[in-house]
Amino acid sequence: MFAKRYALVIGINGDGLTGAEYDAASVGAFLESPLGGGFGKVDYLLTHEATPEGIRRCLRTAATVRREVVLIYYAGHSDRTLLQTALRALPLATLAAWVEKMPAAHKSVILDSCESGAFIDQFGAVGDLCGIEPAPAAFLRALHRAHPALRIVTATSRTEEAVEIGGRGAFTSWLLAAPRFATPDLDGGVVSLRRALQFAAFNLIQRGFSRPCGFGPLADFPFGVSDAARPFGHVAVSGGRGASMRWNGPAVSVSLDVRGRKRLLTKVEHHLLDWKGATVDASTLDYYPDAAHEVPTLLFPVPAWAGRVLGVTSRVVVRDDRGRALTQQVAALPHLNRPMMLVL
Repeated sequence: MFAKRYALVIGINGDGLTGAEYDAASVGAFLESPLGGGFGKVDYLLTHEATPEGIRRCLRTAATVRREVVLIYYAGHSDRTLLQTALRALPLATLAAWVEKMPAAHKSVILDSCESGAFIDQFGAVGDLCGIEPAPAAFLRALHRAHPALRIVTATSRTEEAVEIGGRGAFTSWLLAAPRFATPDLDGGVVSLRRALQFAAFNLIQRGFSRPCGFGPLADFPFGVSDAARPFGHVAVSGGRGASMRWNGPAVSVSLDVRGRKRLLTKVEHHLLDWKGATVDASTLDYYPDAAHEVPTLLFPVPAWAGRVLGVTSRVVVRDDRGRALTQQVAALPHLNRPMMLVL
C-alpha cells in the first residue's frame, strides 16, 4: 500500500540559491518518515540531475503503476512561465500537462520558487490566497476520506519573490514545521495541507516575506501527523553490553531494536555511572534509521580507566529530536581488555 504513494522532489542550487538541494532532501526525508505518512517511493533529482528529461523519465516510470498519491516538490528559480532546471528551463505549461496525465487519485504540487503562484494559472483557476507505525493509521484514514483532486501549494503569489534564511528556503522550513507545532485540524492528530499552508503563511507574513498561495481542496488532505503528544515508533535496548577495541581506545557496543522511526532523528546517549549513580563520562550519537525496522549496533568510546574502576555501570538513553526519552537501560560495564604491544 505504501508504494502507492509516490513523490518526486527536485532541488536545484545555483545563481544565488544554496539551500534548494537541502530543502528537497528534507522534504523527501519527511515524506518517507511517519510524520509525512510513510511514502513508499521517493525519487530525488538534485541540481545537475534535474533535467527536463530526468523529470519526465521519473514521472513516466511512476505512471506505470496507478498511484494513490503523487506529490511533486520543487525548490529552485522560476518566473511566471518557466522553472529553472539543469541544461534548460522547463515551461510551467509542460509540467502542468505531465501532472494532468499522471494516473493518481490525489495529485499535489509544491513549489518553493519566485512567482510560483503563476503555476496555478496553468489549470485555468484562480488560487485562494491563504491567510508510530511506518505509516500512521490516522494518516491513512484522513487520506481515504479526502476527495480525489489536484492540489497546488506555492511559496509566493504570481509577483513575489521567495527567500532563503540561513541557507534554507523560508517557505519550506515553515511548511515542514507545521506537523510539529501547528494545531492538528483532522482526526487522529493529523495536520491538513491547508493548515500547514496557513501555518507557513502566518510565520512568513509576520516576518515581512511573501504570502504563499494554495489551490484545490486542501482542507481534507493530510500533510503530516503531529507527534506533539508522544514520539513515534518503538525503541528497545537488546541485551547487555559488549566490549570492543578500536585504534583510539576501548569502546562499548550497544544493540538497539528500532521500529517505526524511518528517517527520524534518534539520539542515543551512553553514560558511565559511578557507584553513587552520578555520570562520570558521557557521549552521544545521532542516528537516522533508513528502514521501518532496523537492529543497529552502535559503538561508544569510553576512557581506558573505566575498566579498572569498581562499581562503574553503563546506562543507555534513547531520545527523539525533542529530547523526549524513548527508552533507557542500565547494565554492567563489560570487561575492557587493553591491547598488548610486542616490542622487538
